[in-house]
Amino acid sequence: MIVESHLDDYLAKMGLADEMARGTEKQAEGTSRAPLQVLADFQATGDVADLARWREWNEAMHGARQLTWSRGLRERYAAEPEKTDAEVVAGEPDEPEQEVAVMPPVAWMD
Repeated sequence: MIVESHLDDYLAKMGLADEMARGTEKQAEGTSRAPLQVLADFQATGDVADLARWREWNEAMHGARQLTWSRGLRERYAAEPEKTDAEVVAGEPDEPEQEVAVMPPVAWMD
């Protein structure tokens, strides 16, 4: 049974989508720092201790799931089964490759 939700606009307005899916962009409170804050601090100061912290976090998190479904939620609300990474990369068999966007290198700079 598929149950359609109409709460997506409401949740997006409240910012809950970002709260759930953009954890790597959060700012830590007090003297703590989020991983990307540590990396930004290294870039700004060149402090090798920050680089070591970043590398440690990066190695520890390699392969870790960043976003997961609550038990039973996917089965209840998802319209189709979850694809593996390989299936996503392979695409649909009859689907032609399509260029979605081209970003010049300068777009990645501050």
